[in-house]
Amino acid sequence: MDTRLRDYRPAPGMSPPGSRDHPADLIPKAAYTEERLKSIIDNERDHIIATLKKCNWKVYGPGGAAELLHIHVSMLNSRMKKLGIEKDRFIKKDK
Repeated sequence: MDTRLRDYRPAPGMSPPGSRDHPADLIPKAAYTEERLKSIIDNERDHIIATLKKCNWKVYGPGGAAELLHIHVSMLNSRMKKLGIEKDRFIKKDK
C-alpha cells in the first residue's frame, strides 16, 4: 500500500457528513428547518438599525454608529441609502 494513502487524513472542515468534524453537523437543526433564515441584506439592515438606535441615530462623530460599526461615514451613508434606512421612518415607528 502506498504510504501517502495510508497516512491520508482529510483537512479540518473537509470531513464527510455525519462525522463529528463536518461543519454542517454543527448547525442546529432548528436553525434551518423551523424558521426562515434572514438574508445577509436583512441581517445587515437590522444590524445597522440596531446600532443607530443605540447611538440615538447619531451617524458620525465620537460615539456615532460609523465608529461603533468600524466603518467610514461615507460607507455607512451609502449602505443606509441602499437599504432604505431613513431616520424619519424609524423614529415615527418607535414613538
